[in-house]
Amino acid sequence: MKELGNNSFEEVIQIIETSRSNAYQKVNEELILMYQRIGKYLSDHSQNASYGDSYIDSLSKHIQERFPGIKGFTRREELTNLLLSSGCSQVIWKFPEESGFYQPIVIARK
Repeated sequence: MKELGNNSFEEVIQIIETSRSNAYQKVNEELILMYQRIGKYLSDHSQNASYGDSYIDSLSKHIQERFPGIKGFTRREELTNLLLSSGCSQVIWKFPEESGFYQPIVIARK
């Protein structure tokens, strides 16, 4: 039987790397959709809230209690800082009158 060198396994390595990359992309797509749906929910429901920003604060606290350690459900400024520190070059917030719900527009660094 002919011995195979490490180079013969590179195709398997490439398959793993491609699958990992595809998985990360799918997760990111789902996260974006989740944030969009949550933004729409917040926009729809916060219009009826008589207590303004405390509505968002209360929801954030509730999510943190229900899912300890979850990231991304903090105040807008904290979310903006998180996005900037994780590789985005700019975060622009579209407000309900422009888009129907609070929505971050994120520009990635090159």
